[in-house]
Amino acid sequence: PEIVRRWRDMTPDTFRFCFKFPSTISHQAALRQCETELATFYQTLAPLHDRIGQLWLQLPAAFGPNELPRLWQFLDKLPTEFSYGVEIRHPAFFAKGSEERALNQGLPQRPINRVILDSRPIHSAAPVTVRVREAQSKKPKLPVHAVVTGKHPMVRFIGGNRLDENLALFAPWLQKLRQWEPLYPPYLFIHTPDNG
Repeated sequence: PEIVRRWRDMTPDTFRFCFKFPSTISHQAALRQCETELATFYQTLAPLHDRIGQLWLQLPAAFGPNELPRLWQFLDKLPTEFSYGVEIRHPAFFAKGSEERALNQGLPQRPINRVILDSRPIHSAAPVTVRVREAQSKKPKLPVHAVVTGKHPMVRFIGGNRLDENLALFAPWLQKLRQWEPLYPPYLFIHTPDNG
């Protein structure tokens, strides 16, 4: 927790931190029997309690529609004083079918934000560097569905190594983020191939 206290001391009171749940919870435990890991996560972040903007859960691509009941059970047990987001990667949740509708109906009931991953820039980049190739192999290539299901949409924009290409794909986000801002203040993360 010492480093967490330093983060607090190094930032203005208006700064909000967003943290991803550890992979021990999302991937290894797959949201099962992870009470100890959850308690440790919240205890570690306790010095930042009032400075947390959003906590988000990044689920593996194997976490599909059949696991939605487990996701709801997990989310329903979380402390309610925080804003949460869920980043899903299973293709069925992007197919505009009943599985995606079930997700998009269940999240607002809680209310939980659907994290929006925009990996188009990294996948349209020429694979000329090791970092770009690594990012292309790690980041899923999924459609971008700009939906608001909670109070604070989160966009993760995975840029490539060419600024001009990134700007062209980012331009529509400027309009969308401005549109959301009055009612749904968003969080935006911009990644580059070397910090993915």
